[in-house]
Amino acid sequence: MKKRIQSLTAVIIMFALIMGLAACGSKEDENQNGKSESNETALKVWLPNTFSEEADKLIEERCHEFAESRDDVDKVDVEFISGTDGYAKWNAAIESGDVPDLTFLHVTAYNNYANMGVLEDLSDTVEKVEDSYGALMENHKENFTFDGALYALPLYVQINSMTYRTDYLNQAGAKVPKTWEELREVSKKIKDAGLDCYGFGNGMGTADDGEDVLRCIFRSFGARSWDEDGNVVVNSKETVDAIKYLADMYESGYMPPSVLEWDASGNNTSYLAGESAFVFNPPTLYNTTQNDENKDTLGKVTSMAALPKGDHESWSNINYIMFSIFNQAKNKELAKELLEFFFEEEWYNNYMELGFPVAGAVFEATLTTEDWKSDLGQAILPQSYLGRSYGYPCTKAEVKAADAKAYNDFVLSKTMQKVLLNGMSPEDAAAELETELQGYLDAAK
Repeated sequence: MKKRIQSLTAVIIMFALIMGLAACGSKEDENQNGKSESNETALKVWLPNTFSEEADKLIEERCHEFAESRDDVDKVDVEFISGTDGYAKWNAAIESGDVPDLTFLHVTAYNNYANMGVLEDLSDTVEKVEDSYGALMENHKENFTFDGALYALPLYVQINSMTYRTDYLNQAGAKVPKTWEELREVSKKIKDAGLDCYGFGNGMGTADDGEDVLRCIFRSFGARSWDEDGNVVVNSKETVDAIKYLADMYESGYMPPSVLEWDASGNNTSYLAGESAFVFNPPTLYNTTQNDENKDTLGKVTSMAALPKGDHESWSNINYIMFSIFNQAKNKELAKELLEFFFEEEWYNNYMELGFPVAGAVFEATLTTEDWKSDLGQAILPQSYLGRSYGYPCTKAEVKAADAKAYNDFVLSKTMQKVLLNGMSPEDAAAELETELQGYLDAAK
């Protein structure tokens, strides 16, 4: 019995020695590989669902390439989120503290979150990218300067452009309008020619495409929301003139009656159905007309140009695919390096080529590529230079945030609904709009 106990004790000791050696070996392996399963470093990244599956796949692969190239990153967990889901996701993440390491943002969200103080300063990262790839276009860089700092870096810009039917213009004996007044004249010619379509298809419901263009029209007429000091100055003759112009376009039958109810897909649907001769949209719509289904029909009679002009300086609130880092993020420094990884010259140029013309240039170097030197690139490029930040010409943080919030609430579209649906006079609508903007400003302070 004693021998049997001694034998069992020897086995236990031998087993313990073997397990100890195995543990030492795994430690050595862990040190050699620089990674540990128990201390795994995983970056959480939120990417946007864009209109290009190829582009989405390319940037997802780039995230995984980053992990493969690093000893200090085990993996990158990628989640795609739609633009409509963004605010709910971001707000919930900020409230819970469980934020992604790197995320895309809307421009309006950027201004609000920068004003809240929840974003990491990326000025150094932007400087590094500019040193390696080249300078950002100055107006785009100004758009991201918030209270003297940069809290985001754009991947590209989505430029608003005028998409139009060349066959409708030919049938009406009209030319491409270069001003808003010419657009009214062309729309009248289309109606007088008895064509089964409307001239001006721009939403005045609850959609950012429509609100963007309304802002351009108001500014073309000289209407301004803010002055340089951040005072609300929208109650003006110029604002009344812009409201009257839009009311006339609608009441004269130059616009589809349904524009007051359009959502984000309204202008696209109207154009693809042949209902509107002119719509204003990022080049995603143009790309749709050039796909395999449409290129031999609608694609042959579709073209693009910059937005019409007015008698006054106009500028456009343009949308970006942009990245930011919440200052609560666990892996901020690694996230910054991943962001830099997106702008390696060969990869970034390939990405931009794949996304043309939807992926608009934000860097000077991109303008030298063949795509942007082409006729199509040159036709819509001027719109990019007209891009301005929210709150322009004021640079105060609270004004930028207030203007972004007003944009999100579609205040101009709702102003036009009050006039066209409720019978409010243009003068009263301008006065009420000023009161509303002052409320946004007071709330942002």
